[in-house]
Amino acid sequence: MADQQWLIGSGESCDLLVDEPKVSAAHCRLSRSGNFYSLEDLGSTNGTFVDGKRIRERQTVQPSNQITLGTSCPMPWPDSLGAKQIVLIGRAPESDFRITQPRISNLHARFLVGYQETWVLEDLHSTNGIAIKLRGVRHRVNRAVSVQPDQSVWIGNEQVAVEDLIAVAAEKPERPLPVSIKPAPVVDSLASDKRKKVAEAMLAIEAGRTESQGNRGVQYLLWFGAGMLLAILLYVLLVVYEDEIKSKIRLQPRSSFRAGMLG
Repeated sequence: MADQQWLIGSGESCDLLVDEPKVSAAHCRLSRSGNFYSLEDLGSTNGTFVDGKRIRERQTVQPSNQITLGTSCPMPWPDSLGAKQIVLIGRAPESDFRITQPRISNLHARFLVGYQETWVLEDLHSTNGIAIKLRGVRHRVNRAVSVQPDQSVWIGNEQVAVEDLIAVAAEKPERPLPVSIKPAPVVDSLASDKRKKVAEAMLAIEAGRTESQGNRGVQYLLWFGAGMLLAILLYVLLVVYEDEIKSKIRLQPRSSFRAGMLG
């Protein structure tokens, strides 16, 4: 069971909304169990790629991987554990980006800068939420949204330029990527070895079955050939000794013949 999951796509109900033409409505799912991440494509049109390779099944990943939705759209990293910089937004004095309006929660949202130069604005269960314009209409974000430097967002009713959030993030020190959140490749390697051994065993069984069937066929041919030779030999003997056999049958009395047959 995953500790956290993020449905990523261009659909407004996604946990991470990525409003890009090549991104499917439900494109992929990122999961975190303990300190390990896995990523799976959800049958998207343009695929999900990890370090240039399209993934076909669930795969372990880490924030420093080059992950793209399609071949060119970097996947924004939605989890704060994998963020290079974090900006806390709210009304509280300790906020990195403070907004004192009454409709702003004390800890309203956070701005995450990813290792692939991606930017995510995440709502922190605020009262009045965050919003972004989609196709000219302002939409409240379900959980988090991928943003670009030339965009604006709404935090409560306060419009904020994304470039201002980027500027605040640039003043914060880069957070080192914790070693503990890197995946353990041995797990996948062991699983791969098991799959390989199962496949080899299945091939061996199939080969043995084929060989057994082949041997059985040879045996059938040998028995058939022996039967044919025996039949031919009997036929030749009957032809060669036909007259002698007939004469013996004619010369022998019926009673003696009958007794010979019965005795």
